[in-house]
Amino acid sequence: MILSSLMVALAATAPAPSSRGCDKLARDFVRIEVALGANNQKNEKLAKLKQGFGNQAEAYSLPRKWRAEIEDAEMKLRSEADRVVKRMATQGCPPPDHAASALTYKSDYDACDAARDTADRKRLCDVAGIALSRASRPR
Repeated sequence: MILSSLMVALAATAPAPSSRGCDKLARDFVRIEVALGANNQKNEKLAKLKQGFGNQAEAYSLPRKWRAEIEDAEMKLRSEADRVVKRMATQGCPPPDHAASALTYKSDYDACDAARDTADRKRLCDVAGIALSRASRPR
């Protein structure tokens, strides 16, 4: 709600948009969401790893360190997404239709994981390429 209010306020004072700059910012937003999704996948894999070790995992600091790195990366990505959205608003670009989310490309990451031993794995695991091609389609 606050972000959308900020975007409306900034868009009111924004100069005419440059389609080239807007396209780059839109691609940056998609790349950030793809990275958020990858980070989410790491988080899920860590949770499964810890589940496999049961209480023994608490005895080691490595899972805690991984968790801290994952959370740190997520905070940085979310602040970067906010920065890109603000730049889009100040440059008069159409804002994304949703807030940055780690779940936007979850189904693509799941398809990649499911294609572990198939010929389609390389194509399905190009989540960034898939996301960018979807984003570049006219709406």
